[in-house]
Amino acid sequence: MGKFQEGHKKQGGKTSGTPNKTTKEAKEILNKILFDEIPNIKAALLAIKKKDEYKYLECLSKLFPFVIAKKTDVTSDDEALQKEVNINVISGNSAEKLKKFLNG
Repeated sequence: MGKFQEGHKKQGGKTSGTPNKTTKEAKEILNKILFDEIPNIKAALLAIKKKDEYKYLECLSKLFPFVIAKKTDVTSDDEALQKEVNINVISGNSAEKLKKFLNG
């Protein structure tokens, strides 16, 4: 096999982004298992909700990343967006309490 020559395109092989056969089959099997478990998952979540609403919300929040895409900032190498909040507090008793709370 000769050296790669500049200006020539790659020939043959998988196209970029194509999953391998094993990965594709594993995802299909897991997808079927999860789809079949939907009634049980719903029942388990409802049982958690009845017992502890905070735990229920915690469970939901852990599931969200699997169905809702995570927002990224395309201007900073796909790192997660971080919100920055600046609060200026001028004076007063409540202001001092807020400053202590915000500063830990």
